Amino acid sequence: MADELHGRYVKAGGAYQRHTDTCPACRNDQSCRPGSALYAAFAQLQDAYLKRLKDRARGDSD
Repeated sequence: MADELHGRYVKAGGAYQRHTDTCPACRNDQSCRPGSALYAAFAQLQDAYLKRLKDRARGDSD
């Protein structure tokens, strides 16, 4: 499960990066609507992944 979460997190980060590479608004620190949605998805998955890592380090299980 964690590997799947990590994969989704990495994929979301890549999608956001590819978008910002081609979006003039996002390149200038002015998020467009699609860019904001991609970033929100990335941030949510990142938070979940980092929480999972912390939980594992403490010995908590899923």
